[in-house]
Amino acid sequence: MKPIRIALLSLLPLLLALPCLVRAQGQFAPRDYPEYGAPVPPPPPAYAPAAPYASRVRRPRPTATPDDEAPVSAVDFGGPRVGVAYLTGAVADSYVNSLNASSPAMALFGWQMEWDWRPVRNSDAFVMEFIPMVGGLDQGLCIPSASYLVGMRDGRMWEFGAGPSWAPGGLAYTVALGHTFVAGGIRVPLDVSYRFSKGGGNLGLTLGFNIFNNLGLF
Repeated sequence: MKPIRIALLSLLPLLLALPCLVRAQGQFAPRDYPEYGAPVPPPPPAYAPAAPYASRVRRPRPTATPDDEAPVSAVDFGGPRVGVAYLTGAVADSYVNSLNASSPAMALFGWQMEWDWRPVRNSDAFVMEFIPMVGGLDQGLCIPSASYLVGMRDGRMWEFGAGPSWAPGGLAYTVALGHTFVAGGIRVPLDVSYRFSKGGGNLGLTLGFNIFNNLGLF
């Protein structure tokens, strides 16, 4: 009896594994393949036999080309800008004393030239602007200035930019923040800016409208 018990105990692991073997055999049975009119079987498990050598030949990985990248739409806009500027510090003293200005606050008038680069699959846009302006017309003065700004505009039309600027007092650095309202084909930008210069600054508020430049005029 003892040898029989040992034989039965030795067969116990095989009996426990038998359901798993049957299930695996049914998964790879010939009737499950398309040749026999049955649906395509699920992907083989990790312990499936290796593929033939021809399918395992390493092929060179394709390299990305500029044509594979997402296209980018580039448009340009332009339109007038009006606003007001308030000079601070030594900059205000210099303008008031040298130009006989009656106030450090002055009106602004100018023109905005804008270029947008927007990826098709992304709502954010890279923006570049060039804005020449004239200030002090309300006081009988003509004070030229120009700003070159580079920044971004998100899908909700909030925008931020920074860059160099020039005025008769010298070079400065300008930072601007604003929002562009869209009404049909017209865009209405409203921006607040501050020009950092030696000894003072220039706080500005500008409003205008832009149209799509399809005539190449600006």
